[in-house]
Amino acid sequence: MSIRKKILVACLADPSGNPRPGRVISLCKNMGHNVDVASFALRNNMDIDAHYAFHFPSQKIVSRVCWKIIRMWSALLPFEAISEFLNDRRWGFAGVKDALLQNKYDAIVVHDAWLLPFVFKIKGNAKVVFDAREYYPGEMEGNLLWRIIDRPEKVRVCRKYMPLCDRIMTVSPGIVKRYKDDLGVTSNLVRSTPQFYDASPRDVQNNIVRMVHHGGANRDRKLENMIDMFSMLDDRFTLDFYLTGSPLYKKELQKRAAGQDRIRFLDPVPFNQILPMLQNYDIGLYLLEPTGFNTEYSLPNKFFEFIQARLMLAIGPSPDMASLLGEYDCGIVADDFNPKTMAWALNALTPEVIMQKKMASDRAARDLCFEEESKKIVSILNEIGIN
Repeated sequence: MSIRKKILVACLADPSGNPRPGRVISLCKNMGHNVDVASFALRNNMDIDAHYAFHFPSQKIVSRVCWKIIRMWSALLPFEAISEFLNDRRWGFAGVKDALLQNKYDAIVVHDAWLLPFVFKIKGNAKVVFDAREYYPGEMEGNLLWRIIDRPEKVRVCRKYMPLCDRIMTVSPGIVKRYKDDLGVTSNLVRSTPQFYDASPRDVQNNIVRMVHHGGANRDRKLENMIDMFSMLDDRFTLDFYLTGSPLYKKELQKRAAGQDRIRFLDPVPFNQILPMLQNYDIGLYLLEPTGFNTEYSLPNKFFEFIQARLMLAIGPSPDMASLLGEYDCGIVADDFNPKTMAWALNALTPEVIMQKKMASDRAARDLCFEEESKKIVSILNEIGIN
């Protein structure tokens, strides 16, 4: 008979709207354990035992500028205690520290590198599993200000605390290798897959090939490349964007697409409606020109969501995405990240080829789902005594 364990899931997000920590929480509850959450405020109800709220940093310009000045000043001083005090103040860790210390957890699953110093202050005898969703020392390496102000502290945190973790998970083979090469730590590959979605591929209708892209409007993803290729695409192709993130960047993209009536910008849908929404399309498009290590070795949620929605995929030669796509033959990989190259590859498609690739996604969906990836998480938990 298994013994009920006490687990803390800690993240700098709202796990009720963030799929990865949310699925870990559900998995641990389904295993019969008590699960507490330390995070920002929850927007939706979750099946958890207790919630401890961090406070979300002010997004006012004055507050953000002041914080950058403080961070820059602290980076000049070689005192770890100052940096960790500032992190505690920024997110309100101190307000929940005493309560968490009293709970005596068996395991803590951490979803952000900034949380590692705090977690090691409150862990007691708990085992620590770090879900490193990206290569954190290169998190925003395309941003000069981040490289100057934030990167030194992020590197320090990762170098000091990642080797102390009992287990580490990360999302792509390239990131697994980079952590091993740079920090000497071994991590387990656990891909960011959605739950299996019971669906069937749909034929291309009326020779109109409907493409879709959803996700964050982040400048380092160069989403404008997918707009620029439309001047070279056949008239049968359309593209709908569902974007969250930077309002300024979204406006720039809309301006760039002005006059192109085959491109639309639609309101993003709630997480639980993403797969039904995607089923209305034929091709999931992601031309992710690398601007740093994390964009080069990205293996994002949307890649697997395209597959679960039984779409054909069209991507650039991003190594880890291209490797999986080649294994399952469920799309096309352009030879480079030039919009013209992707346009040529798309123009060569026929409805029959698109349907063949959709059928390949249907086969891949049974492997590339959370039901399969969660077996790896269960194995990791078992290894640290969470049965």
